[in-house]
Amino acid sequence: MKEKVYQISQSIDEKRNRLKEKTERSFVIAIASLGNEQKQYQYDKNSGNVHPISYILYGVAGVSAIGAIFTGFTGIRIISLGLAVACAYGGYKISEGRNRKTPRPNHASSVNIGSLKNETVSKVLDIVKKTTNEWDEFMELKQKEIQSAIASSSLNEDKKNELSSKIFLHEVIDISISDFSSMINSATSISDIKQKLDVYKSQLLASIDNAAKKQIAKYNSLCSL
Repeated sequence: MKEKVYQISQSIDEKRNRLKEKTERSFVIAIASLGNEQKQYQYDKNSGNVHPISYILYGVAGVSAIGAIFTGFTGIRIISLGLAVACAYGGYKISEGRNRKTPRPNHASSVNIGSLKNETVSKVLDIVKKTTNEWDEFMELKQKEIQSAIASSSLNEDKKNELSSKIFLHEVIDISISDFSSMINSATSISDIKQKLDVYKSQLLASIDNAAKKQIAKYNSLCSL
């Protein structure tokens, strides 16, 4: 009986560690998806277009250059060449500034913060469901094992009934999704959602620990009765 209790306690401890690892990975993925939202940028819709003023300046530069070639007066030629160079340079600078892509935050992300919060709550709800369901299914099997060990022991029927009553219900992972929903609803930015995700992750990990410790203690207590 003691050996069986020890084996089951060991398996519960291993299950706790696996569940915590899965939970950590799930939250890393959830937080990473928020990071991708935050990194989205859009470019100015006019990027890559040549400014109309550039065309005008290039045109003036061309006319001035032609005038400089065909004029017979040196002074006018110098002025025309200078104007041509100045206009060409001005057109180039305006065009360069127009073509330079300047990233800016995607306003759609901030506008859709409500949708992002709903999506986050949905993801976390899925994580909690999978975690608690996996724990409950595992513990149902352990309950059957320990009940079988009690039934096949050499103890008298009264003692068997007493031990069985001590473990009639298994410990559950006590975590509230409504609390998380309230936390997220108060968030005002993506970084705020990330911070609350991290807090809730710690709470869920602590709940897994707590359930496993209580269950192990409950089974170990059978050996002292």
